[in-house]
Amino acid sequence: MAESFRCSKFGGCDCGTTPLFPVGDEDQTQHDELTAPTEEEPAEVLQQLPTPFTITLSQMLEHCATHVPYRAWCPHCVEGRGREFGHSSCQPVEGRATPTISFDYAFVGDRGEIISRVEADVEDGAIKILVIRDNKSKAVFAHVVPKKGVDEDGFAVKCIVDDVKWLGYTKVVLKTDNEPAILKLLQETLRDLRIEGLDQVMGENSPEYDPQANGNAEVGVKLVKGMLRTMRSALEEKLGFRIPARHPLIAWLIGHSANVLNWCVKGHDGQSAYHRVRGKPFSTTLPTFGELCRYKTRSHEPLSASGDGKKFHLGIFVGIDRRTGQYVLSTDDDVAYARTIM
Repeated sequence: MAESFRCSKFGGCDCGTTPLFPVGDEDQTQHDELTAPTEEEPAEVLQQLPTPFTITLSQMLEHCATHVPYRAWCPHCVEGRGREFGHSSCQPVEGRATPTISFDYAFVGDRGEIISRVEADVEDGAIKILVIRDNKSKAVFAHVVPKKGVDEDGFAVKCIVDDVKWLGYTKVVLKTDNEPAILKLLQETLRDLRIEGLDQVMGENSPEYDPQANGNAEVGVKLVKGMLRTMRSALEEKLGFRIPARHPLIAWLIGHSANVLNWCVKGHDGQSAYHRVRGKPFSTTLPTFGELCRYKTRSHEPLSASGDGKKFHLGIFVGIDRRTGQYVLSTDDDVAYARTIM
């Protein structure tokens, strides 16, 4: 009996011992099926698309104020910034010590996105956007300009100069492509920056017939267009109709879209572009663009003496003044600045 315990085989074996529990042919077949290796081996765990969670109304309203960060459950985020599946990230490349500020043009029309400059010249309702991006802080700026190159009033040059001054650099490299109009804009901007007293200002151009070599500006154009589509889609849904590209509200929206990117979007270091430049996170309370607000005026301001004697007036929120941090509101016949809104 002890030898039967030591035998590990069922049925019969060559050891000459008697099995403790004899097994018939039918039971042996069932046992072989149970102990045979399975045909389905362990499989790789596949990555699946995440299922958006059910959000509350307050979460949706809070998200609609900036549409940052990107949310797959928001149709306006998907419409404006939905992208194809990306490639795996590569090793980071060490950047240059002197910040490079690149700028290029983007075009927006009434019939949708415009890619080529030829389409922008043909379409009457198209507007031209000057997009500026800093490769060090990742700050991006966008301005609606009357024409490509240098305009009569020098508005485009002033926009670039003001953006560089806001960044606070004393040494910069301005980079553009080789289009004649933008080369003229580069020369005039370099001259004005030297007049402003910057220690070192240099110009740089991408190789001819290779616009992708100015990748910093291309990224800025993509970011601004995506955020603009997102916020424009949300605004048009609330209003119930399409907004023409040449409407003044679009000009305000373009600048606000670039500012939202600077205020809210964080990089791998956990900081936004505003935080990198100013040394502190953006903390101003933001309403939704185009929202009707009541803004407070102070006693010494002209608007408080309008005759109605009220401290609060109605206005439409269109952005925040970068220099003073005040809310910018569009009124019936003017633009108002206020520190307090309701």
